[in-house]
Amino acid sequence: MARELEMYRPILEDVLAFTGGKRMLSMKDVCQYVGRENRWVKEHLAVTRDGITAHELARRLAKGVQ
Repeated sequence: MARELEMYRPILEDVLAFTGGKRMLSMKDVCQYVGRENRWVKEHLAVTRDGITAHELARRLAKGVQ
């Protein structure tokens, strides 16, 4: 079984607190959270027009931290 990334839980908790508990995030939500423009978010986090789940965003951010 795969191990959870070390920073996954703290990042997920932070994302959920920042968004008021939203599980499905829009591009705008993600841009506000990371403080970057749409283009950067699309390129580096692969967020689509449909958005991204908080869990997947936390996983991608935790992967970038390590």
